[in-house]
Amino acid sequence: MTAEKTRSALRGFSLLEAIVVVAIIAILAMMAVPNLVAIVPQAQMRGAARGTANLLQQARAMAGNIQKPSRLSLDCRQTTGGTVAAGPCLAQMHTAVFNTDGNFREWVEVPFSRRDLGRTVRVAPGAGAVVIPVPGGGHPSNLFWAVFMPNGQMRASHEPWRLVFSSTNSRVAPWELVVNKDSGRPTLRGLQ
Repeated sequence: MTAEKTRSALRGFSLLEAIVVVAIIAILAMMAVPNLVAIVPQAQMRGAARGTANLLQQARAMAGNIQKPSRLSLDCRQTTGGTVAAGPCLAQMHTAVFNTDGNFREWVEVPFSRRDLGRTVRVAPGAGAVVIPVPGGGHPSNLFWAVFMPNGQMRASHEPWRLVFSSTNSRVAPWELVVNKDSGRPTLRGLQ
């Protein structure tokens, strides 16, 4: 290698070349930020819908395994100052407990089954769903449940059991979770 080539190779970048590279990186980053801002809420929405579908499958499997009814409930009510309004949703699984005479006694929460679906996620019945009033009052349109029997049958808070997951961010497309009443299997699809 000649001395001139060696000096050229050791020289590195000039200040102008470094500024141009930094400017190009900054422009690309500015173009990517709006896309990243939209990706995070969309991922939260998809995660909440998928997490709920997974919990439904777990509740169904649990009913068959322990031969007792199991329930998944989504409580999207928020009480502030004595009034009930839409709030962040909590999903949790329960198993049925019976008295010695065989009569139903209560629902007991399954340990470690509680999931917070996120503050920006809202859940509502899908089109055509009829909400059954909640005994003792409350806000039935924000309380959902599905009970799985050991034989695989499902009973639900509304028929058909179809939930729409939406976001407080209007740019995020909603997701729909539909449960087949006969098989108890959930299906997820993005709504556009």
